[in-house]
Amino acid sequence: MFGLIRFRRSFGFFGQGSWEGQVDFHSLGKRVIIYLVAGRRGPSEAQRNFYGDIESRYSSLIEQFRDVIVDAPLSYFGPNFFGALMPDLAWKDFELHSVTICKTQAGQAVQWALSYLYVPTSETYSIYFEDWTPVDAKLDD
Repeated sequence: MFGLIRFRRSFGFFGQGSWEGQVDFHSLGKRVIIYLVAGRRGPSEAQRNFYGDIESRYSSLIEQFRDVIVDAPLSYFGPNFFGALMPDLAWKDFELHSVTICKTQAGQAVQWALSYLYVPTSETYSIYFEDWTPVDAKLDD
């Protein structure tokens, strides 16, 4: 499912490390970066299954978070930061860049994120989820 992914060394004595690669995001017909928080043994079956669930639910999830992503630059910089140069923020200018899935544990909410590139300024904004509920949006750069 994930194809070629690389292990990124963990930091600290008890660090978990993570895996990184590119995957086909079939819902959009494009490749995106995948980040999986997991130890040296690799991503869990639960992470693999959850990625499949993200893809299958993606179009219905957009309605929950599209406005949050579009408003993220305003939330981060403030409504008066750009002044007369305020760009016209539109969903069409945001492209899915990456999917992050944290380590999953039975009985706990899955923490994960979708990161979007705002094409006009090349800034990346992420929306963070617990299970299927958006909980935060931030500028990554």
